[in-house]
Amino acid sequence: MGISKNLSYAIRGFNPEKYFLYRKKFYATKSKFRRMYYKFKVMKMEKNTAYIGLFPNEENHDIFKNPPKLLHGISGIFITAKARIGENVTIMQGVTIGKSNDKAPIIGDNVFIGANACILGGIKVGNNVRIGAGAVVVKDVPDNTTVVPQPCRYINKQQDYKYSVDGE
Repeated sequence: MGISKNLSYAIRGFNPEKYFLYRKKFYATKSKFRRMYYKFKVMKMEKNTAYIGLFPNEENHDIFKNPPKLLHGISGIFITAKARIGENVTIMQGVTIGKSNDKAPIIGDNVFIGANACILGGIKVGNNVRIGAGAVVVKDVPDNTTVVPQPCRYINKQQDYKYSVDGE
């Protein structure tokens, strides 16, 4: 790990590798006391600025297939424990992914969620979707779509489009 990466963790106060390692260990262990220990570690890292659900569901799996990219750290992010989030998902600051009537969103692969976006209710967000900053999404979003706010509109993209933060 480079010096600049360590410095950025010190400035932001959040280390995503450690955070998602503790989450993984929480779901892997069967011991009640070890679970309490890892839950404490995760909650300490969140520092009352965020909540990413950490309660085992009936399958005892994490809500993420793979850890998402949190470009601005964990600040202000709320994700319900019942949500399901796919691979290669980028989540910006201030995002809310919440349930309604005990139904939570299912988010596909290769999704970008802009700052202060809200995804609410038992909806399905398809693959290769980009959700703009400030959008409030309460209806299903098809694959290969960009969602822009005020009022929330869907803009369809070509079928072979794949979103990438790294510019791949």
